[in-house]
Amino acid sequence: MFLRQLHGLNTPNSSYVMWSIEPATTVIFFVHGFLGSALSSWRQFDSLAPDDAMFEKTDLVFLGYKSIRTQTNISADQLLESCHRLIQNPSDFMNTSTSFDRLKRSKEHRYQKVVFVAHSLGAIIIRQLLLVAEKRNYSWLNNVRMVLFAPAHNGATDIRKIPGSIAKISGPLNHAIGTLISWKAQTLSEVKEDSKTLKYIEAQTCKSIQSRRQKSLAVGHLIADKVIFGTLEDVVLTPPFCEDPPLETVNGKGHQDICKPTSDYLDPLEFVH
Repeated sequence: MFLRQLHGLNTPNSSYVMWSIEPATTVIFFVHGFLGSALSSWRQFDSLAPDDAMFEKTDLVFLGYKSIRTQTNISADQLLESCHRLIQNPSDFMNTSTSFDRLKRSKEHRYQKVVFVAHSLGAIIIRQLLLVAEKRNYSWLNNVRMVLFAPAHNGATDIRKIPGSIAKISGPLNHAIGTLISWKAQTLSEVKEDSKTLKYIEAQTCKSIQSRRQKSLAVGHLIADKVIFGTLEDVVLTPPFCEDPPLETVNGKGHQDICKPTSDYLDPLEFVH
């Protein structure tokens, strides 16, 4: 696997990909949260995954979007277009990013499984993305799985704490910047508990699950396979969402580090696998 910027998708912010040396049977899309970025939110996935046999035939795609001033439904629509293009014709993107003929894939190459992995605000993006994909009747939905780290789909514990959290991350001198971001951020109002966005996502997801079951249609894209929180979670609320499985917890991890694997913390790799 080798990491490089993913050209041609036109995502709102830069996106990156790690192509499998062998033609991949699975593609994993990583979607960061508020103030995250395509790579920093998933720090060390790109260095640890290549050495793990679990990801031998997997393409890893780290998506970038504007998480502050762009409303989540708009980001979801933008990322959906990019994901759909890549899923439909992975060879178009793989073959133009390498000069080695032995690594190039045939035009007929397709993925058997599509996995979306999201952190925090990214879960709100992904759930909306998949609801729109359903309305557009994309065939690959039948192959979708979903893993969520500290999802914000139930809202934040208290959005007034977010400027302080930003200041802790960026340093006390940047508290004013954190306050300004809080004022300018379109997405903060969407993660308030019981916001219109969150109510819509939950109602539509539960409704779609029921409707599709009545028609004997797949519902895997609407129900997360895993929902993971750290025991030190203090940013988002943790109640169950529709028919998601019970949450799994990791001792000693908080909102920011729950999704970042290290040589001493390989749980994120296991969860995604």
